[in-house]
Amino acid sequence: MKDERFTIVTCSYQTPIVTECLLKSYYKYHKGVHRLTLIENSTDELTRDMLTDYSIPYVDGNKVLVKPENCNWAWTHYCGLDWAVQNCNTPYCLILDTDILFKGNIIPYFERFIDSDVVASGIHMKRGKPKPDHDYYMLPRLHPCFMLLDVNFFNSNNLTFDPYIDMPKEENECLDVGSYLYHMIYKLGESILPIHPTDKPFIHCEGLSWAKEDNKEKLDLYNDMVCKDLSDINITGKFIST
Repeated sequence: MKDERFTIVTCSYQTPIVTECLLKSYYKYHKGVHRLTLIENSTDELTRDMLTDYSIPYVDGNKVLVKPENCNWAWTHYCGLDWAVQNCNTPYCLILDTDILFKGNIIPYFERFIDSDVVASGIHMKRGKPKPDHDYYMLPRLHPCFMLLDVNFFNSNNLTFDPYIDMPKEENECLDVGSYLYHMIYKLGESILPIHPTDKPFIHCEGLSWAKEDNKEKLDLYNDMVCKDLSDINITGKFIST
């Protein structure tokens, strides 16, 4: 049985094991078949091979995404999210980072979201410095690691996850993925349903959704602990395209 109301959306880059564990942890708490739009942006074949082995559909970001002029190293993420929501065929989508691990069922959160008069739900990040020693501030945003979103609202207002879009801000302020969306939700007279960080059905293993050498120790620990726990979960054919 599949839920026709929402599509899972995520973007992967050089993280086959992390992406596999995301899907396995989701299926662990949500049986059945699930709609998925996975934008695969890797420069090697490891993630694509893993997805093919499990008969899980994906969209090759290297073929469908257009590199913007104002691009930086993370452009495939926000362009991938834009493409996925613009091409979504369900009323809502669940946007996830690949380094999310589920620890419970999200349907109660989804039901609360659609029963509320809001267009998005997720972790609300307040204005602040990314790190104490930084001399700039990130504007408020809904964190795209876990976000429930009204697809029609996003598309009918031509919204974007682009953190380089021109919008009012001070010289020492900048955007991140989800900042412009947050700004426009309130500018258009809508509202969000925040999920409190201590009341969430998932763990965000921050820093693992992008493969980096400085994350090797963290990745090794993740592989030893998480992969073993999820090794018996079979996700073959459990995710279909939207």
